[in-house]
Amino acid sequence: MGETLKFPATTEEVQALLKRIGVDGVRYEEIFITSFDGDVLGLYDHLGEYESIDELNHLAHVLSDLDQSDIEKFEAVIDSGEYTGSVHDLINLAQNLDCYDFYPGISGTKPETNGWLTPKPQRWSSVSLP
Repeated sequence: MGETLKFPATTEEVQALLKRIGVDGVRYEEIFITSFDGDVLGLYDHLGEYESIDELNHLAHVLSDLDQSDIEKFEAVIDSGEYTGSVHDLINLAQNLDCYDFYPGISGTKPETNGWLTPKPQRWSSVSLP
């Protein structure tokens, strides 16, 4: 049985969806995601079918707070393949975009790249997930 959940979602929306698909935490605990759809270019390439709904929702909340220039910077970093090993990494990346300079419109090494990305020499701050 499949359902669609639009992120970011409220706790009540997530719980209602889990109830509708029969995930009760006792008999059925696991879900899998069959597709991702969104406006952040390339993000779905770094997401798997067994991701945590809570982490995905948290990532969506963080991304929804970014302005367009930070979204473009986020897309450039994930295109480079850095910090994309998990949803937790993507959340940390989204909250540490100030560690990068991004110059849109400058041709990169790949034809699809629409900007030049350089990391700043500083430490990242790690976040705790709810």
